[in-house]
Amino acid sequence: QTDERTSLNEELAEIEAQWSTQQAELQTFKECDPELMRQKRDESTVARSAANRWTDNIFIMQSWVCERLNMDSADFTKHFGIPEDMDNV
Repeated sequence: QTDERTSLNEELAEIEAQWSTQQAELQTFKECDPELMRQKRDESTVARSAANRWTDNIFIMQSWVCERLNMDSADFTKHFGIPEDMDNV
């Protein structure tokens, strides 16, 4: 029975080595996983919407401040360090 057990242990070690090799190979292709790609696309859509929302909020604030305080929009952007070419993404 010890010979059989030894043989099974060797077979188990070979299978575990093959499994770890396949797992490492699978990691190299993980970036092409369709589920991961869908998740990244969804996350980028959410991030883009958030960036546009914040940009719109800045423009709304700029409009409000310029109206209330009779300030030129160029002064507003200069004072708050907003780039002249800022726009929605």
